Amino acid sequence: MDEARKRDATELIRRAGWTDLVFCGIATESCVLKSAGDVFELGYAPWIVTDASASDAGPDVHDAGLVVVRRLIGTGQLVTAEHVVGQLTAYAGAPVLK
Repeated sequence: MDEARKRDATELIRRAGWTDLVFCGIATESCVLKSAGDVFELGYAPWIVTDASASDAGPDVHDAGLVVVRRLIGTGQLVTAEHVVGQLTAYAGAPVLK
């Protein structure tokens, strides 16, 4: 991401008052990892949804990406989709998905 876009994204996050960001995607070992690492370095809490992420290079590469997340960001930042929905439901006080 170029610096101007990074500043814009950071400003959006700051204005919205977000402290936690949830990530999932196709390339756990690259795009998901890089995005989560970027926001972690900016002082936000990234959450990587392990069962909503994958790698087009296969499950071993996905798992390798998760190993890097564990080492650089922390094991506690790896969550499941069920956990995320549960947290959102508790926060909102009503079911998120029906």
